[in-house]
Amino acid sequence: MKRFFPWPGLVFVFIGTTVLVQGATLFYALGDDSFAAVADYDAKAQAWDEHSADLRASEALGWDITATGTTVEASAMILELQLEGAPGPVQGRFVAYHNGHPQQRYEGAVQGDDAGRLAIPIGDDRPGWWQLELELSRGTDHFEQRQKLWLPVGSAPPPRQDAP
Repeated sequence: MKRFFPWPGLVFVFIGTTVLVQGATLFYALGDDSFAAVADYDAKAQAWDEHSADLRASEALGWDITATGTTVEASAMILELQLEGAPGPVQGRFVAYHNGHPQQRYEGAVQGDDAGRLAIPIGDDRPGWWQLELELSRGTDHFEQRQKLWLPVGSAPPPRQDAP
């Protein structure tokens, strides 16, 4: 009687298990909402010197943005900001996104009143760390700023970890 030898079959079982685990890992990795690729990253990298010059010019204006509060209306957050150092109305655009979901960007136009108050509608009421990119102008003055904000502002933030 010939003795049963299972080892060659076990090799195929191990290969099949490896393929299944890799397939499941790939499936979950591609479905991750926290991953986002930056559009036109190479063009942004090539224009870094111009961008740095714009940021220095914005600092020289002496304008400063501070978050003053949030309100929630129909599952949408409205971020209230105060612009200091820029008398008169300003206009521009904003981009806001949650750090955990950077592919869900909220973009639009923003206009400040004479007192420097701005209201930015964010189509989400998710609390946490948010990135806010602002481009404002008044006359020939142009201001750019990127901030990392904890929203809603009235709640206590977790320990901050500085990020670029």
